Formats: sequence, C-alpha cells, structure tokens
Amino acid sequence: MSSLFVLLLAAVLATSSARCGAPGDELVVRTFEICHDTVGNPWRGEEFGIALAELRLEYRLRHRDPASPTSLFGQWNTGSRHEPFAGDDDALPPYRDPWGRLFFEREAEDGSWSVADTNGVHWLLCRVDDDTSDRDRPPRFPRYELSRDGEVEASFTAAAATLPGLAAAWVHGDTCVVEYRYSDYQKLPDRSWSPLYRRVLVNGRDLGTEGSYASCFGFIYLEGRPFFFFERDGEVGCRYDGRDILFDVDLLFRDVCCESARWSPYFTRGGFEAIGRRDDTWLLIYGTVIPIP
Repeated sequence: MSSLFVLLLAAVLATSSARCGAPGDELVVRTFEICHDTVGNPWRGEEFGIALAELRLEYRLRHRDPASPTSLFGQWNTGSRHEPFAGDDDALPPYRDPWGRLFFEREAEDGSWSVADTNGVHWLLCRVDDDTSDRDRPPRFPRYELSRDGEVEASFTAAAATLPGLAAAWVHGDTCVVEYRYSDYQKLPDRSWSPLYRRVLVNGRDLGTEGSYASCFGFIYLEGRPFFFFERDGEVGCRYDGRDILFDVDLLFRDVCCESARWSPYFTRGGFEAIGRRDDTWLLIYGTVIPIP
C-alpha cells in the first residue's frame, strides 16, 4: 500500500465534510482534529500551535502567516479582528481590500463614519447616543443609525466592553455591510452580564432576524457569493450562497485574544478556516470553494 494512499485514507477517516453550492462552484467544509483539551488549547498557545502546525503538514493544508507583509491579512481587516474599522486607524482611508470591499472612513470626531459614493449611493454611519443605558461605566450600549442618501435604513444598539461595539463596516458594489456586537444585558431583570452576540446588517436588513440566528458574523463574499457564520439553537455553521452548512462542533472560537485564536475565523480568497471545539477536542474547520467544471 503506497504512502500516498495511506495519507488519503487517513484524511477521510479523520475529517468530516459538508458540501454546498450552485452550478459553477461548491463549498467543501472539512473538520480536522487538532488536539485534546488536556494537550493544549487556544489559550495555551505553544502546545496548541505545535499540534496545529503538525496537522497542516500532515494534510498539506495552506499555511498562513498573518504577520507577513505580503499576506492578505497583514494589511487588511477581515472583519474578524478587534478593530472597530479597518480605516479607523489608517492614515489614508478609505481603501479596498483583496475582495473589493471599500471600508468606511472616519468623518468627524463625533463618532460618525462615511464611505465614498459607490454606484452613486452615499452611506453614512452615525453614533447618535454614546450610551443608551443608565450606567456610567462599561459595558456601554451606544446607538447607531445607518443612512443611505440621507434616509435612515437601520437603527441599532451595540454592546461595547473589552471589544468595540462595531466590528466592521464596508461597501461592496451595491451592498453595504455593518457588523456589530450585541447583548441582551439591558433586558435582563438583574442587569447581570449576558454573552456577546454578533449581528450583521446588509443594506439595513438584519440577517440574524431573517434567518432566526442567535448570532451571525464574518460576512464576506467568497468567489462572489455571500457567506457568513451563524449560531442557532445550539448549532454552529455557515451560510453560503443561500444555503446552510452545519459544523459538527459545540462552539466556534471567536472574539477572543490571543495566539492562534486571534485569527479565528480567518479568510482566504477562496475559503476560510476557523477553530472549533467538540466535547473536549479542539478542531480546525477548513472550508474551500471548489469550481465545478
């Protein structure tokens, strides 16, 4: 039995896969076991990183180096990092990233952002209330309004604590995407802290409400088709080109620093990878868009 055949057989046994697509492309999602929690986890970077590197080598997965100046993510915010906006700390915003997204730029010190006219449309994102709660300390709940050509398309309240309330804001062609962090904190009777969720607005429409998702995040176009992650009723998965794919994991590691976890999820031009957990085992979720002849 050849070594190549053994390697391919091992890959089939060690991974799970799901497929979704339409004529012309297909999203293939595979799940690889990284290590048991007793060996390492994303909070303990060294052992976890070694196990992840060995997994990449064994299955010949694409290597990524976010720190490299030539990498896709050494210069651009993918929406999964911790900055409020990519252009917020950039000296010369706005700019486009490898997917053709035009990021909002800061317009004034009053907390408003705007984007240059795109296809004749002007978008404006304004913070209209610094904190809608009655607290004078974090967490804070600022309220924002998103307008298109002067007409309000959406009004929403974000949750800002150790992470900013806004995660990303950009325009791609006729589509405007705003991603923000949300919490039910103000609705709880004892005002105890509740988990942070993520919400995505597309041209003012709330994807979480439309799909009954508790949380959705990481909206992007993969090979020109809409993609985002979601959590719903204890399930974790992604939606690509209008179809849901469930992951066999209990949770998706995100919005947590540092080490390997900082880059989860991570996008390439034609796919993604993310770190998840099932029971006591950490997993690499690896998605690739494959063209169909």
